[in-house]
Amino acid sequence: MYSGYPLYIVAVMLQFAIVDRWIPPWSSLRPRLSLLGDFTGTGNVLNGVDWTLRIEILFYAFVFVISLFNAFAITKKLKPYLLPLTVIACISLPLFPNTPNTLNSYFPYFMIGAALYFYERGRVGLTFLVLLTTLVMSTSGGSANVVGLGLFFTAWIARHRLANSHLVISLASVSYAVYLFHAWFVFYIAGKLQPVMPSEFARMTIAMAVLFAVCYAAHFVIEKPFIAIGKTLSKWPAKVVSLPPKA
Repeated sequence: MYSGYPLYIVAVMLQFAIVDRWIPPWSSLRPRLSLLGDFTGTGNVLNGVDWTLRIEILFYAFVFVISLFNAFAITKKLKPYLLPLTVIACISLPLFPNTPNTLNSYFPYFMIGAALYFYERGRVGLTFLVLLTTLVMSTSGGSANVVGLGLFFTAWIARHRLANSHLVISLASVSYAVYLFHAWFVFYIAGKLQPVMPSEFARMTIAMAVLFAVCYAAHFVIEKPFIAIGKTLSKWPAKVVSLPPKA
């Protein structure tokens, strides 16, 4: 996430500068850029798509907390069982934030991914994974969520049979940029074309082409360099730990 964070900042600032034509005060901008706006009642940006990132950043905090259980062998074994407890907590606690997309409804899906991680490493069995998935779907499921989760597990099961595709890899490399820009940039470009291009299909086609061009440029100019920086920074703790003691 920290490697993609600079691109998020750029997308937010571009929306304010290009579409809104004003930059809000720092007191309003800070919670939006920090992805902690749900705790201050601050509205969303990027036409609302950042709500998923706000939940994602809380999941990283959750991962940090449960990583502390690695300190002792007995608590490390308990880590997988925090997942169903977290799902139950999401069901039981009051809804947060006060929006249609609540933490209570969508945070449990991260627990499915975490359970799959533990399953792949032999920490839990298939029964645990199935039961946890059933618990999440029975309490937070919706038609779109069922379809999305079904596609996810289908791709995971068939992962060894799926051939590498340069097209898929190329599209995946810009998927984050497209996610950040699509909800506002496409309609901004299409709106600018409306006076000279009456066909909505033509306007949207050109807007989509411009979107992908901008996203590819953003990926190589902003996202990719920071991914490299992020990889370097992620190796520092291991290097510090492995340093030989001073004589």
